Amino acid sequence: MIDAMLYWVKNADIDGFRCDVAGMIPLNFWMHARKAIDEVKPDCFFLAEDGEPQIYKAFDMTYNWTLKDILNQIPKGKKNVNYLIKHFETESKKFKNEDIRMQFITNHDLNTWDGDEYERLGDSPVDAFTVLTFTLPGMPLTYTGQEEPLKKRLKFFDKDTVGFKY
Repeated sequence: MIDAMLYWVKNADIDGFRCDVAGMIPLNFWMHARKAIDEVKPDCFFLAEDGEPQIYKAFDMTYNWTLKDILNQIPKGKKNVNYLIKHFETESKKFKNEDIRMQFITNHDLNTWDGDEYERLGDSPVDAFTVLTFTLPGMPLTYTGQEEPLKKRLKFFDKDTVGFKY
């Protein structure tokens, strides 16, 4: 796997890797992979589909799953602003300042299985929560079509076009 990653860095000069379910792979593997890739391209970016602090030994950024869950439960009346306050207090103790958290309200899994963000949250919360993810420390994720907006579920395993009418 490390050889395959090195192939893409050396031959396509890619800027980084998004590693699906990274927390299910032993951290030792990721540390070896990171070391090997840093020798070729020290600024290669590693995004882990994970949310635990220890993975920062090999990765630059992780998904802020808990924030996404809270923001998706507020419009349903299952959470409120107090959960956000508690979450940020916990985050400040759990992660270092240099740990980059990806802030988001939707992604490919949510869009396909649970509905697009407007279907799940309604119009007003989508706008407010999107602005929030862009103002928090870390890096916001804009999922396909979110910038437009694209109000439809995208197919997960089949080709699905993203087209906009102007």
